[in-house]
Amino acid sequence: MTSQISIEKINEDCQKGYKVLYFASDNTYDVIQKDKCVEFDAVKNTVKVYYPRKSKYFEGEIIYEGTKEKCDKKCKKYIKRQSTQVSTKDSRSLFTREFEKLRTITNNKRPRTPSPMQENADNSIDDCFKSQNKECSCKSEYKKLKIDIENLRSEINAKLDNHFNSLKEMISSMPNKQAADDQYPHELWYNDINLLDYGAPNIQKYISKLMDELYSEQEMGESYVIDGASTSKKKALDLERLHKIRDAVYIKYRVPNGKKNEY
Repeated sequence: MTSQISIEKINEDCQKGYKVLYFASDNTYDVIQKDKCVEFDAVKNTVKVYYPRKSKYFEGEIIYEGTKEKCDKKCKKYIKRQSTQVSTKDSRSLFTREFEKLRTITNNKRPRTPSPMQENADNSIDDCFKSQNKECSCKSEYKKLKIDIENLRSEINAKLDNHFNSLKEMISSMPNKQAADDQYPHELWYNDINLLDYGAPNIQKYISKLMDELYSEQEMGESYVIDGASTSKKKALDLERLHKIRDAVYIKYRVPNGKKNEY
């Protein structure tokens, strides 16, 4: 009978191999197996536990000892109580703040001068008008730039009209097209762009497409195409890129060397 009681007591002690610890460093609770607890301090009733993920020891106060099931229940109870205390504290502090705010508004007399809130509202309205004026100015500049680009394109197309028909007739009358194709390169590069990869229904649209690729909208709006002497206050377009476009037209539309000086 005595041996049976001893065995039951040993089994009970084995089952009570867990502790509920409170860690003041981060205000948390955890259930830890007794075997993992080291450096027991009888005065402070604390132990140290090693957490592999953080690679360091943390000191925790022993709150409860028992079986794993009881320790889990106790730990959940402490955590729930802790959450309730925090919520109550936050709600009380919120009520206190709102009450103080209401009392301040009630005690203060109505100011004769504009309040800071009214001044901020006036400033916001002024900022809004300034922003709208700035936006209108930007739109006006954009419209002006767009008109300049369209004018430049019209100028280019007008100068190409004089040569388009004769060039078209010359291309259509060229004999042995396959042999002629072999005389022209299939690539013409500028800054990693093969200008011969682009296609268009006619020369004018082909040149317009290359102009869009090699020049920015700002350059197109602020520049003009060089054609002899000019009194324009705008600066001339970059000649290197214009020559690239010219060479691309010669290759794309198979202009023979003897006819290039005519275009």
